[in-house]
Amino acid sequence: MSEYIDYNDAYRQIGRFLDDVYMHKRIHSSLGYLTPAEFEEQWGKERALALDLN
Repeated sequence: MSEYIDYNDAYRQIGRFLDDVYMHKRIHSSLGYLTPAEFEEQWGKERALALDLN
């Protein structure tokens, strides 16, 4: 069973899937087993700290 009615419904909802699942739920080994959203937040904090030190 699928969450989508048909192909067109799935195509219309791809943005929601990318934001909800890929960015916030799916961990990535290449990102240290963080989600892309967690990695981006961590990177931003580290960058801000590095810029404050300069």
